[in-house]
Amino acid sequence: MTLRMRVLDQRDRLPTWMWKFLKQVNLVFDVLVCRITNSVKAFRPVEWGYHVAIARFNQFEVAYREGTSDEAVFGHSFDNDFFFTNAPEYTPKPDDIIIDVGAQHGTFSLLAASKVPRGKVFAVEPCLESFNLLRINIALNGFRNIEASHLALSGKKGETRLNHYNFGHWGDSTTWRWTSEGEMVSADTLGGYMDDKRIDRCAFIKFNCEGAEFPILLNSPPDVLKRIDRMLLNYHCFLNKGVTADSLVQHLSACGFKLRFFEQKRRRGGIYAERIPV
Repeated sequence: MTLRMRVLDQRDRLPTWMWKFLKQVNLVFDVLVCRITNSVKAFRPVEWGYHVAIARFNQFEVAYREGTSDEAVFGHSFDNDFFFTNAPEYTPKPDDIIIDVGAQHGTFSLLAASKVPRGKVFAVEPCLESFNLLRINIALNGFRNIEASHLALSGKKGETRLNHYNFGHWGDSTTWRWTSEGEMVSADTLGGYMDDKRIDRCAFIKFNCEGAEFPILLNSPPDVLKRIDRMLLNYHCFLNKGVTADSLVQHLSACGFKLRFFEQKRRRGGIYAERIPV
């Protein structure tokens, strides 16, 4: 019997304060295990000494941080795209509007822009360094239908802290503090951002924002979400205290979406949501 199973077996005999403390320890442990596992795949010992390189992927030229976890992103980009692949119900139309929340250096935005030549992609990235690479990649590929914003979407408008993840250039989060390192960034709600960009209708929105999907969506009222036809999101319960995937399910269902889960794991996974025709 593992230590965790032994603790669970003794739950009724433990004081309430001790049980709450052990639950918090368990949460921190799960986060560490998940991130260390990812780091084994992505971390490079020279991550702090990288230089910017440019490589070609099919028809795309991409600037990236050579020798860093940026390289791992290419494993689920372009021909191996993770997001459109997990939304087979959606076929982009040439004039669609797409929003990319957590654009990083832009691999999904580039692919999306190529699919909507008469439409537009709105790319949102809070990390200044990644945002600058995003702008470089838009220019390198000559896309005029991508608009990039250095911004964090959140549950409220103002300013928020983006906490840097110290095992690579993925994992930066506004909802979980990894280390003392980070940066302050302007924040807006999903509705505020869509109003600012005059987005009346969004065909598809992708969320890969390391925990921020919860405050963004749970603080978006029905009148905002009704302007979105489809969404795909990676959810990270372990980067938020006191939330579960059920809270997203209940809110999105109440706002008129039908949902499908994919690649579910403990405290994280993916959701594809599509608006139910009225």
